[in-house]
Amino acid sequence: MVELHQLVERAKARLVAQAGLDHLARLLLTATAGEMMLLLLRRWAGMSLPWLLDVLMFLTAIAATVWLTWRGRPGDLNVAVEIDQRLKLKDSIATGLYASEQIDQPFTGKVLDEAKRTAAAASSALPKAFAVKLDRNWAYLAAVVLMLLLLAWLLPSADLLGIRGNRLNRQRQQTQAQAAKEQVKQAAEAVKEAERTTRPSTPATQPAGDTMAKLRQELVEMSRQNMETPESRRDAAAKLDQMQQQLGQQADQKDNQLHQVRNALSRLDPPKPGPADAFADALRKGDYNQAQQEAAQLAQQTPNMSPQDKEKLQNQMQSMSDQLGKQAQQQQQQAQQAEKAVRDRLQSAGVDRAAADKLKAQRYDPKAVEQALRNAGQSPEQARQTAQQIAQDCRQCDLANQTQQQLQQLSQAMSGQQTPQQLQQLAQQSGQLAQQQQSAQQLRQAQSSARQAMQQCANPGSAPGSNPGSSPGSKPGRSTTSAANRAGSSPGNRPAPSANPASPTSSAANRGGSSGNQPSPSNSPGTVPGSAPGPGSTPGSTPSSATGSGAGNAHVTPPNAPPPAPLHAATEERRDIAPWRGRVIASWVNTQDLTKGNASAEFDQTLTEAKSDAQRAITEDHVPRRYHAAVQDYFNQLAPKGSTAAPTTAPASP
Repeated sequence: MVELHQLVERAKARLVAQAGLDHLARLLLTATAGEMMLLLLRRWAGMSLPWLLDVLMFLTAIAATVWLTWRGRPGDLNVAVEIDQRLKLKDSIATGLYASEQIDQPFTGKVLDEAKRTAAAASSALPKAFAVKLDRNWAYLAAVVLMLLLLAWLLPSADLLGIRGNRLNRQRQQTQAQAAKEQVKQAAEAVKEAERTTRPSTPATQPAGDTMAKLRQELVEMSRQNMETPESRRDAAAKLDQMQQQLGQQADQKDNQLHQVRNALSRLDPPKPGPADAFADALRKGDYNQAQQEAAQLAQQTPNMSPQDKEKLQNQMQSMSDQLGKQAQQQQQQAQQAEKAVRDRLQSAGVDRAAADKLKAQRYDPKAVEQALRNAGQSPEQARQTAQQIAQDCRQCDLANQTQQQLQQLSQAMSGQQTPQQLQQLAQQSGQLAQQQQSAQQLRQAQSSARQAMQQCANPGSAPGSNPGSSPGSKPGRSTTSAANRAGSSPGNRPAPSANPASPTSSAANRGGSSGNQPSPSNSPGTVPGSAPGPGSTPGSTPSSATGSGAGNAHVTPPNAPPPAPLHAATEERRDIAPWRGRVIASWVNTQDLTKGNASAEFDQTLTEAKSDAQRAITEDHVPRRYHAAVQDYFNQLAPKGSTAAPTTAPASP
């Protein structure tokens, strides 16, 4: 009995295994054919189908094989019949299996004995009769798999339906929109930080603070907008262009104010050495953080100073207070002159006093000024030009007022008895100047972030994070100013900073009166090619760049020369260029990559204005006398186009 059932179970297991292999071959063949279809859809139709679909397809084939095999497994009697047929046992196994289920039958014992003998004899022949074999479907499966591998290797990619292109375009737009939003968020954070580090507002600086707050709010709102559609990106690019220009104007205003204050502080010269030497040196160099630290140290050291040192400190501070007081008065006079220039322009244009007072109450709003000028009889073009001139005079007036306030505050902090409390107040004043420097840098950073976001929106073909170049209407940077601006010219005659990155850098007066070529950004501090010996130059030093006499010398590129370096945006960084005390008369340039632009001013006009400003700076004694000859010699060598400069002999400096 046992032998009979063991034979049936062995045969049944082999039948189930054979059925499982057959089902698996057919289902894997179907899954491989489906994989070929998916490959064609991916390569030719450009569909983005997940790879999980391929895995699920083969897992489904395996699961279906198990289910079909389990569902189709045969019964014991059917297996016994199959054994009899394959081994030609004349139904002996089937009859014996049937008899084993019949109880108390007379012939059962005899049938079972016969079935046992037959099962024992057939046990050795069962593996051959029920051998598990791979059918032809496995050969088909191998061929299809090989074809699939060849297709995956050799089949070229195509986008017949344009699906892949549309998908990549959407992904690129989403990536650029996200990158633009990140840049806008960075710009908003920089403006927020600039607001935090800005000195307490005064009536003159309150409009600038309101403008910064408004810009920050607009940037925050824009970072929440959808920028994935072309229309939304175009609108965002237009708004960001305006914002980055406004941020640049705010940074220019802070830079101009800091330049005026730095120019005034660079003239500080205590008559005798004393405890405040380090503090005065830090102010002259424009290192306001160091000046704050030095003032705080003086406040701590004052109680322990000897009477002689206290007297020296008092004399030094009083001397610097007097000097700053005089310069504050000059700034006040310049503000009054600018205010008078505005009134004179309105009066000459025919605007009555009542209308002029109303415009003053409106802080000379450009639109209101232009409308008042048109009402007075000027043509639209003439009214626009006059309004621009009045706006420039107003900016110069505000700049002079802000500079006068800061200089007056510093002068008051330096006057009187130098108590620890007063020195702490002086340290706070120096810290406010340092915060203004930081605020200007943060506004520049916000402008850069807004410009990059604008480029991401305006140039959909550029990769995220790249710098595709300036879009039309953008203002990538601010050029350096002319010689008179570095020499201390009055704000009334100071030209507004240009937004053109290709505008010329500062002239010879900016470099301390150098009569040769301008130093390149790669020159190390302390060596000015072509300059006369003086602060910032080392006698006998050999500059690394070629030098010449005058700006008229043409630059000849030697054969096989390396490609020229890219244009750069110039940013000022003050350096201590002399070991002795004295006015800082030069500034070096840090560079940042910038795209090439077009010059915004003709050479002749620029030369005439720079020469006039430099001569005014010499006349007003804003340039040390030992550099008068060098400055005059430099401008005498520059000749307008089509003319020949007449050499003049500069008087020897004492």
